[in-house]
Amino acid sequence: MSQPMRQRAALRGFSLVELMVSMVIGLVIIGAAFSTYLGNRGGARQTAALAQVTDDATTAFGILRSQIAMAGYSQPTAVNAAGTLDRRLNGITILGCEGGFAANAIMTMTPQAVTSVSCERDTRNASDVFKPDSILVRYEADMTNTPIVKNEAEVSRPSDCQGTSIEDDSTLNAAIADNRFRVDTSSAELECSGSGLSSQVDSNGQPKNRTTDPLVQNIVDMQLTYGMSSTGTGVVDRYVKANDVGLPGTSGYDTAWQKVVAVRVCLLVRSTD
Repeated sequence: MSQPMRQRAALRGFSLVELMVSMVIGLVIIGAAFSTYLGNRGGARQTAALAQVTDDATTAFGILRSQIAMAGYSQPTAVNAAGTLDRRLNGITILGCEGGFAANAIMTMTPQAVTSVSCERDTRNASDVFKPDSILVRYEADMTNTPIVKNEAEVSRPSDCQGTSIEDDSTLNAAIADNRFRVDTSSAELECSGSGLSSQVDSNGQPKNRTTDPLVQNIVDMQLTYGMSSTGTGVVDRYVKANDVGLPGTSGYDTAWQKVVAVRVCLLVRSTD
């Protein structure tokens, strides 16, 4: 082959078929790489979402579990004729509402009775949109079972679920935690209303109004069932919804709620996405 012909052969480019084959191979490689990237990214997002949901659920369950476990706790004051302990706090220590507490009935409390609570949905109706349940938990708060905070006088006091100091009830001479938990569906938050403010008075000597604070975000729903010990032995013989235990204010509701010895909590938690 002559020198010019060898130069022309060396300078010859790719044919159209070769270019098309190369493009197809390149596109396949790029598509495979992009698919792997999207899969890894989706897997990472799913893993992050699952971790966040797990963290939120763990936190919410931890709060509710610790509070419900303390329901009814009170220091003994004496041994009665029946050989059992008398305690400062008696009466209802757990009370629930299907569909939540009525908005105008969560402001005050009394030492031995829950007379200020009514439910937003007192009867079952097939047309009702089911809303998250709410629960009230009561116990004697002291310096060992709650975080210690300073009151307005800079005196160390036990606190409610909002971290507000609780003052002693004048009748019981003890601080009573009256913590009420609900889910705000508009902001998807587990919220709490404590008794700290309602145990204090304003400048006019009137009890301060309760407030509600968010505890855990991304909680969409809370459904509760209550374990009842009909025999009084502490052994659960059935789990029922709040309306089946008794509606606040109806005849015998206080006796029925004192038979509740366990609570099952079901939470629906979402991711931030």
